Amino acid sequence: MTVRDGDNERMDSLADSSSSTRDYRDHTRTWGHDIGFEPLRGNRLRAHGWGELRDGDYLLLSNPAGGEARYRAVEVRRPPVGPDDQWFATLEFAPRERP
Repeated sequence: MTVRDGDNERMDSLADSSSSTRDYRDHTRTWGHDIGFEPLRGNRLRAHGWGELRDGDYLLLSNPAGGEARYRAVEVRRPPVGPDDQWFATLEFAPRERP
C-alpha cells in the first residue's frame, strides 16, 4: 500500500496492494486535499472531501487527543456535477494491526 503525504510516498507493508492510504491528518490538509466528517452510529463516519479516493482505501485522520486514527472507505460516491476530485464516503474505523 502506498501512503501519500503531499508529494512524498512510502510503502506500508501492512495492507494489500489494491488499496492505498490517503493522509488527511491536520498537517496535510490543504486547498484541493481536505476532508470534513461527522460521526454515524458505531464506528463509522460520513465524510466528504477532495483528493484521490477509492473504495477500500485507508485514510489517516487526526484525532482530538493529538494522535491519529485510521479509517477505511467502504463506499465512495462522486457527485453528478462538480470537481472531478470531490467525493462523499462512508468510512469505517480500521485500526492498524499490531505485529
